[in-house]
Amino acid sequence: IEDMIFEDNVSKGDGYGGGLAIFESKFAQVTDSIFRDNEVVLNSGGAIAVVNAADHAELTGNTVVNNVAGMDGGGIFVYVSDRPTLTDNTIKGNESSRGEGIGDGGTLMSVRDAVLSGNEFSDNESYIGGGFGAYDVNGLEMSGDVFDGDEGQFGGGVMIYIGEDLSLS
Repeated sequence: IEDMIFEDNVSKGDGYGGGLAIFESKFAQVTDSIFRDNEVVLNSGGAIAVVNAADHAELTGNTVVNNVAGMDGGGIFVYVSDRPTLTDNTIKGNESSRGEGIGDGGTLMSVRDAVLSGNEFSDNESYIGGGFGAYDVNGLEMSGDVFDGDEGQFGGGVMIYIGEDLSLS
């Protein structure tokens, strides 16, 4: 998926991904796309949800702004994935509409060998991990990411809960 615009979309019920949902994919790649003003009403991934990407999920150069999730990942939600990579994305003004949301700029849950590099997280809001949240990660490398103006009760910029092999620089 490249050079696409996802705007003013809604996922109702208990679905995922207000703008885009990718399930059970061996390889998922989203590049240079815009996700703006999308909503997932009861679940996760206001803009993008990648669920069960068995081999690799790659999100590069996307603009993810003003999206809302009923649960986790107001901007981006990646769940049960090996080697997810988020590079050079702008993730701004995303939020969780419920207080329990984890990482409303972006959320990684139950992933291995994740890499975040050169992303800009700003003005995102969540109860846990305002800019970015990671839960149950085995291998997380973060470098050159910027967190500015994000808000959360636990980890305004970043919150990592149950993590192994972490590298933040």
